[in-house]
Amino acid sequence: QDMEDYSLEARVASPQDQDLRWLAGVNYYHQDLITSGTGGDSVYLCNDSVTGLPFGACVNSPNTALNTTVFNNNLLNTDNVKTLGFYAAVTYDFTDQFSLNLEGRYQDDKFTRGAVVRTTAENKTFLPRAILQFKPNDETNIFVSFARGVIPPEINQAVIDNSAFARAQFEAQGVKAFTPEETLDNYEIGWKQQFLDNRLSLNFAGYYGKWDGKKSRIVVSVQYICGDPSSPNNTAGCRPALGEAGPGQPARNANGTPALRTTNVVVDGNSKIYGFELEGNAALAEGWTSGWTLNYAGNKFTNFTANFIAPYARFTNVKGNAHARFPKWAGSINSAYTGQLTSEWEWFVRGDLSYFGKTFIDVDNLAQCDSYFLANARTGVERDDFRLELFVKNLFDDDNYSACSRFSEFDLPFDLNFLTQYQGVIVAPQNKRQFGLKTSLKF
Repeated sequence: QDMEDYSLEARVASPQDQDLRWLAGVNYYHQDLITSGTGGDSVYLCNDSVTGLPFGACVNSPNTALNTTVFNNNLLNTDNVKTLGFYAAVTYDFTDQFSLNLEGRYQDDKFTRGAVVRTTAENKTFLPRAILQFKPNDETNIFVSFARGVIPPEINQAVIDNSAFARAQFEAQGVKAFTPEETLDNYEIGWKQQFLDNRLSLNFAGYYGKWDGKKSRIVVSVQYICGDPSSPNNTAGCRPALGEAGPGQPARNANGTPALRTTNVVVDGNSKIYGFELEGNAALAEGWTSGWTLNYAGNKFTNFTANFIAPYARFTNVKGNAHARFPKWAGSINSAYTGQLTSEWEWFVRGDLSYFGKTFIDVDNLAQCDSYFLANARTGVERDDFRLELFVKNLFDDDNYSACSRFSEFDLPFDLNFLTQYQGVIVAPQNKRQFGLKTSLKF
């Protein structure tokens, strides 16, 4: 993998101590990336060349290979990104309590992909942001805001590289050569408050977002023309010596049935997100502090078809389902105490407890990863230039999985034309309980 990037920016701003403040600027970003796909080797033990071969038939079918096969997936991918943006912002204080901030950015994104056939997707967009702020006193800050974010379109190179025959099959399955831009319109309301002479603080933010054009990777099955760039002559269904189709013909098996090939592509869908974030800090006594957070993150697909889940889920429309791998509930609490040990040294102790809620493993919402708590603790001594700390991570040696994700099950016999037929779950184990001693010196 080789990547090179650089950026340039220029800004001009007014004095920031006036009721009316502004700034304007321009920036440019350039990136070149060359990579061989995901890299590494792929290994499989048994595969068939006949579409729909049932599980368990591998050892009895003349169309299968039982030997271990290893191949390097050195698919060449190159990306070139150029982004030019112009932006401006203006803030006006109507009174000592009310202020309005308006911002805008116009950007032109050019994204080029492909090692042989170079394809460029260009996206021009305007991104606004507005914040209305009310400060009735020094302890209170209330605000509402709107902002738009964007991710440029994605290129499905396999659709572009292929024949009209194959492209029609992609389009029939809802796959486009270029996905639309991905946009998020986000609305937020917030309140920040200090109490008891700033010994207690509370921050709250509630949000709602409309997420259109959300990208997701799926697989589709397509009958290629033998000899197309995405279907070399030696692939299953394009081997004349075995009675299959020859160059220039639709790929077919020796028995005349169409030979389908699984291809990864990017599609888009829509969803919405909503929730709130709450955090607080308190000085409970001299040297004793505490803090806490509570997060609720709801989300729901409003329009998305995930056809790769069909072989095992028996449905493809996930409207109403939640996004994968992100908890609806999360939170934390901490407490720390610092005391005087000598005239130069202080001692301290701190404990942290965090909660990570259950998460769905995939957009089908059929399986989930359990919630868990993690506790950490530390104690030590310090002075102005030196700190010595004894810590324990995962204090109670929690052994829940820290993350879970759907993944194709490659250690079962599978059909190369339907790689998602058998699915498993990849799990990440929690780090075991860890003790340590940490020192730091300032100079």
